This record gives sequence, C-alpha cells and structure tokens, in this order.
Amino acid sequence: MKNSKFKLPISIFIIFSIIFGTAFIVKSTQASVVVNLVTKWGSYGTYTYVRPYKTLIDSSGNIYVTDSTANSIKKFNSSGTYLSQFGSSGSGDGEFNNPYGIVLDSSDNVYVVDTNNNRVQKFDSSGNFILKWGSFGSGDGQFSNYPTSIALDSLNNI
Repeated sequence: MKNSKFKLPISIFIIFSIIFGTAFIVKSTQASVVVNLVTKWGSYGTYTYVRPYKTLIDSSGNIYVTDSTANSIKKFNSSGTYLSQFGSSGSGDGEFNNPYGIVLDSSDNVYVVDTNNNRVQKFDSSGNFILKWGSFGSGDGQFSNYPTSIALDSLNNI
C-alpha cells in the first residue's frame, strides 16, 4: 500500500485511516490524497476491531478508535499495542449503541457521540464515565437525527 491513492478518502485530516478493520498510520499533505504507509495493525474480527469508524490521538500519543459493532472504544499506544477498552452494548452510563464521533478536550477527556442513543458521553483518559447529555427529540439538548460528529474549539466548547 505504499503511496496508495484513495478515490474517496474518509478521514485524511488525521494521520490515521481505518480500512477494512485495519488501522493504517499514514503521512499525507493537505493538498494531496496520496499517502505513504508507515505501519498498520489489527484486522477484521480480531480483538482489535470489528467495525472501526473514527480515531484520535491524545497528548501522550495514545490512539482511541470507536468500534461501532462491539459498542466500545479501543485504546492503543502509538506503536499499535492494545492497551484497553471501555464501553459495552446498552443505554446506561458508559454503554453505547453505535459509538461514532469522538474528540478530546485539552485535559484528554474523551467525548463520544453515542449515535443510536442520541447522546454524547464524556470519559476520562482511562475510560471512566464522567457525564452524558442528550436524548431523542426536538427540544433543547435533544437530537432528532442520530448525531454522528462532534468538535471542540480552543476553549473546549462543544
């Protein structure tokens, strides 16, 4: 896959790309969708991934991956070594139904968009549940169209 070209790149704005259940660390430029493969790990159906969607990197270089089929967040070090995971199927605190979007604040707290539960959950960097908000509906603080993405500004406002 060295110098591979992607016709429809999904998330090139970060240096990790998930393709067919395998994590590829790639280098790219903003002006190009040509990437150079640095390393890869994981495969479809292993403990590593079932259906990975989004990735992010914390201030220590650890990598978090949302796994929507296993309803969990997987954590790896920068070499791809599996460290831990958090979450399970359900609608309780720390449980997910299709976790998708993920973002970190400046303290490395993890915010996960729990798409089919129509909410966002916040965890510390060890995966301990902190708080949640959102529900299905059209009122303030509610989601009516299954949220998938999340972003923070430089002041940690969502």
